[in-house]
Amino acid sequence: MNATTLPRQKPQHKHQLSVQNHAHFEQVAPQLERWQRRNHYYYRDIERLHQFLIPPGARVLEIGCGLGDLLHGVAPQVGVGIDFSTEVAALAQARPPPLHIYCLDAETLTPADLAPEHQQFDYIMLAGVLGYLSDVQAVLQRLQPLCHSRTRVILTFHNYMWEPLLRLAEKVGQRRPQPPQNWRSMDDVVNLLSITGVNTLKKGRRFLWPTRVLPLSAA
Repeated sequence: MNATTLPRQKPQHKHQLSVQNHAHFEQVAPQLERWQRRNHYYYRDIERLHQFLIPPGARVLEIGCGLGDLLHGVAPQVGVGIDFSTEVAALAQARPPPLHIYCLDAETLTPADLAPEHQQFDYIMLAGVLGYLSDVQAVLQRLQPLCHSRTRVILTFHNYMWEPLLRLAEKVGQRRPQPPQNWRSMDDVVNLLSITGVNTLKKGRRFLWPTRVLPLSAA
């Protein structure tokens, strides 16, 4: 099944997960900026990684763009962000500099949902959003019509071995509360890419722990 024939409706169990996640982000939207400041080391490192991989002046799409900070940080010529939370998308639209923000669900996305000038990209970013998606394969398939022959898709996600420690961090107030997530290993993600016809050019691990812990973390 290709991206143009994917159903617009999700299976019931996946729909329920999406509803839970949507309700969660509508609720936490006003707190997102505070949590990003609190975990500045992690978000700054993710930004540095994407700045290394994406040259300034590219056409960039971000799935799950949040407040748009990462999209702004890669200095795109055309920067388009998609977020399924109306509250989060509204906050991103209100922040300078202006980016092109759409309130859409990536799991039901079609090119017709976007303006004609926003239907082809050099880079597509999915930073820390895989766990919130009920159907990663469907999202990857729906992104294919937005790619040209040299488009690069960049996926960053937590190591599933962090899960117990991250849950502890939530309990002690060091991490933003999270909705239910699907944890996937590196092999899981590589397999999903292969199934959808996406070639893996490079994979790796960034750091041991998503906060600054000397002497493990660089200055």
